[in-house]
Amino acid sequence: AARRRRANAPRNIKKIEEKVERAEAKLAALDAELVAAGSDVAKCVELQAKKDAISPDLDALYAEWEELAALVAS
Repeated sequence: AARRRRANAPRNIKKIEEKVERAEAKLAALDAELVAAGSDVAKCVELQAKKDAISPDLDALYAEWEELAALVAS
């Protein structure tokens, strides 16, 4: 199982990098919307909630990427 995981790691890293890129793009778009929302507090709260929902997923992707990168390096 470990050998297969190591063999598949480069492909999985690429997939994770694509997911990270999409998540970061979503966060950047939400940041731009936050700036545009200005003093519309309700809209800002809504946008921040969306950002807060994405952040844990992004953190998990980074953690998985680090784990796979370490596996490849070993």
